[in-house]
Amino acid sequence: MQFFEVFDHIRVDAELAGIYENTEVIKVAASRKSAAVTVYIAGTRPIEHKDIKRMEYQLQKQLFSEIGNTVSLEAKYSLSAQYNPETIWRLYEGSILEEVMEQGAIEYTLLKSAKISFESNVMYLDLRDSFIGRNKGAQLCAFLESMYQQRYGFMIQVRPRYYKVEEENQEPDYEFVRSDELKNSARREIGSYGQAGGTASVSAGGNGQAGPARAGREGGFPDKAAAGKAGSGAQKSGGQAREQKGAPSDSGSGTFGDRKFSRKKLPDDPSVIYGRNFEGEPIPISEIQDEIGEVVIQGKILSFEDRELKSGEKTLMIFAVTDFTDTILVKIFAKTEQAGQIKSVIKPGAFVRLKGMALLDRYDHELSVGSVTGIKSIGDFTVRRTDRSEHKRVELHAHTMMSDMDAVVDAKTLVKTAFKWGHKAIAITDHGVVQSFPDASHAINPKDYKDDEEMQKRAKEFKVIYGMEAYLVDDVKDIVTGDQGQSLDAPCVVFDIETT
Repeated sequence: MQFFEVFDHIRVDAELAGIYENTEVIKVAASRKSAAVTVYIAGTRPIEHKDIKRMEYQLQKQLFSEIGNTVSLEAKYSLSAQYNPETIWRLYEGSILEEVMEQGAIEYTLLKSAKISFESNVMYLDLRDSFIGRNKGAQLCAFLESMYQQRYGFMIQVRPRYYKVEEENQEPDYEFVRSDELKNSARREIGSYGQAGGTASVSAGGNGQAGPARAGREGGFPDKAAAGKAGSGAQKSGGQAREQKGAPSDSGSGTFGDRKFSRKKLPDDPSVIYGRNFEGEPIPISEIQDEIGEVVIQGKILSFEDRELKSGEKTLMIFAVTDFTDTILVKIFAKTEQAGQIKSVIKPGAFVRLKGMALLDRYDHELSVGSVTGIKSIGDFTVRRTDRSEHKRVELHAHTMMSDMDAVVDAKTLVKTAFKWGHKAIAITDHGVVQSFPDASHAINPKDYKDDEEMQKRAKEFKVIYGMEAYLVDDVKDIVTGDQGQSLDAPCVVFDIETT
């Protein structure tokens, strides 16, 4: 049946209606376990991913919102002879990338930066040879094969081909690398991300032909949009002409094949507090679950420690960064004479954005960010709660950290928050203690608002209500019962019967 014959009550805009006009509904399946509704559709023209998501949203909103079902569309197309695997990629590359983005920013970046080529029924992905390329590349190939076969009806094979970026005389700046094997591994890992100019070599898979050679760049995976003209050109290899693209780094110069090119130098940024300027969008720390290589993260510094190494020339600085999705340790090695200046800006409570390598630390065997390229100071990006009620309430039963195992907020923060939210008073009623009273009493001082008459007036009128959850004892009962005339100095036995 036609799509709008099945869903005849749904109302969408004319553009979306036109897209689904010739689409048929094959079946609708519902899962009792997951409360998911899957609508299987068929058509003769591929629908872009954004339009699939738009229709899913409308179905969810208009038909299933009250019963809480989630809706997904599964499409299968009967395409004309004008379509083949290569034309589908050329026409719908952006749509496919949007779909991959939902699986993760790492997969999206990897596919977006890959060189795609087709030969008969084989699709090649030329990826940089790194831990990320090897780990995520196989997953991408499986996803694309399944998509082409199930959605478009093309039985193709998707094969990865890996190329390497070799560094010359590049030593890792890492103090805990001991064996030659680990040192070489660290050199390869750092070198694969192009911290300095290097020559690119190719490891071709599948047909034995040489794939494209590309120089590494500071920004992680090569970005097609940012690829420099200096590195582009045609070069014949394996009997075929191959297109090469060189991606610029942040600074300096590099080599591409037998040619040299200048790299892009980023403008100075006054927010840089360590290292050099860098580019890239931050990813959530919660997505760093493995050694994914180069990352940009941002967050609040929770803790900081430093220790001078035995050589005395360098100081190891370790600080924890959270973006409130997760927390990760960051490690930098700085010259000892610069340590004091760095500690003055990288301290608990500061918000920073940084770029480095997310790898398994060889010393403590935990994931951390090292080989930090640069650190920038940023503003507080957290959103604080507010009380938008017209008529404010007064909390008459609030606990502070003095109530053991019942609260973690200190009295000053509690009182200041109530005042900031526009409350006129707040009552503190801790468990059997009054230690929070002095802090609460001095939390709000009208003199702090001498430049704001309204706030000063509110501060004078604000009341802290002092209370306590008291524990009462029955004063009718005797303190001691069943005595035999002993003195208080006589020996005694305390027998404790636990509730367990």
